[in-house]
Amino acid sequence: MSAGKKSKAAESRGLVGLAEIKVTPPMGTGLAGYSASPRLSTGVHDDLHVRCVAAESGRTAVAILSVSVCGLDAKTAQAIRDACRESAPLIPPHNILIHATHTHSGPHVRGDYARFLVRQCARCVGLAWKRRFPARVGVGIAAVNECGRNRRYLDYGGLPVDPSVSVIKITDARDRLRAVVFNYACHGTCLDSGNTLVTEDWPHFAIQTIKRKTGRRVMGVFLGGAAGDINPGYSAGLSAVAAKIPVRTWSEAQRIGENVGNAASAMLPGIRARPLRALRSRTAFVDLPLRKAYPVALAEARKRLREARRILARESRGAHPSRVCVERAKVGVFFAGLVLEGAKRFYLKPRAAGARAELQAIVLGDAVLATFPGEVFVEAGLAVKRRSPFAKTLVVGLANASEAGGYMPTRDAFAEGDYEVFETRYDESAADVLVGAALKNIRALRASGRGGRGR
Repeated sequence: MSAGKKSKAAESRGLVGLAEIKVTPPMGTGLAGYSASPRLSTGVHDDLHVRCVAAESGRTAVAILSVSVCGLDAKTAQAIRDACRESAPLIPPHNILIHATHTHSGPHVRGDYARFLVRQCARCVGLAWKRRFPARVGVGIAAVNECGRNRRYLDYGGLPVDPSVSVIKITDARDRLRAVVFNYACHGTCLDSGNTLVTEDWPHFAIQTIKRKTGRRVMGVFLGGAAGDINPGYSAGLSAVAAKIPVRTWSEAQRIGENVGNAASAMLPGIRARPLRALRSRTAFVDLPLRKAYPVALAEARKRLREARRILARESRGAHPSRVCVERAKVGVFFAGLVLEGAKRFYLKPRAAGARAELQAIVLGDAVLATFPGEVFVEAGLAVKRRSPFAKTLVVGLANASEAGGYMPTRDAFAEGDYEVFETRYDESAADVLVGAALKNIRALRASGRGGRGR
């Protein structure tokens, strides 16, 4: 099929193409995810991949790209879209959704590796486009329990979370399963800073489970949700000081991955895949407000750090200091340092008024995918799902990197403090602005055509 011409099949039924390319870095590459604990890779547990679903229907062409790295900056994301102008010229750059899966056991995306990754992403999109076939698509949603937990509310059972596993089922015209795209909100951080093996973390086990259940040639594609405050069940502070946390093991990564993979596989028989006639994409931009005030003065922040260090020294004395008390004291030093750095940024550096965020919405059959940049809290993702005009709404975090990135806490979180609030550069209203803009974009896309079944 010629890539230079719109096909009759695309006009009448819709086409989908699939591609998967390994992007595992060489041994000795610096691993991202834990800035306080620099690491070099010593081997590979499982390969990293770029996976692409390219779709065409009517006059619309889109690509959904899942990249197994911790994060992508705006420069790299733009370079990927620019490179795709040559490999897949009929896909508008703004119709390419670029998602970082957020594994914390993948490489820093910089230098030679960043250039390599850009080339492989463009190649993957091009291959997917060339491999288009008449396809059927269906979307289903189920719940999975005891996987992701809200790390800010572990004392409350680790809730709230988003228990939804959303699945995009892709078959060919003969109803043979070709791909399973699954969307779930949880950090890829089962493995801690002591791990030096490259891995996709728990999504690897989910994909392998889907393949075992459906066939080795079926492609599994992971899209992470709004997981800024969702992880496998540990505190961010203890993780930052490299505390030994019993749940951070390969067996736990396998348990979570298999639970998600089993939930995704189990719903496949009940998902009716139909010819892909509804396909539309819309991109919007919004300026997110940055901090207008900082809760701690610079002198007070320095005082807090001195006091935290004094407490750590006290807890560390003696022949047999308590490991738990020492680790808690280390967390105190870590948080005090975060507050001081935040105060320095606010008081000593020039401040911009806002950061521009890109929001994309893609209608796919009777469902919509809505993107967030950065690490948005699960509460924001749930708000979009509740208020969306589409009964099937998938929220994709860490997508389409732009000026906006990093943690985006909800308004309530600012009064509670903790890691994400100390770390963020945003105003407490930013999450509300982001949710409102995402919903506006979704509603505008729905109004542009008959693309889904409303609530």
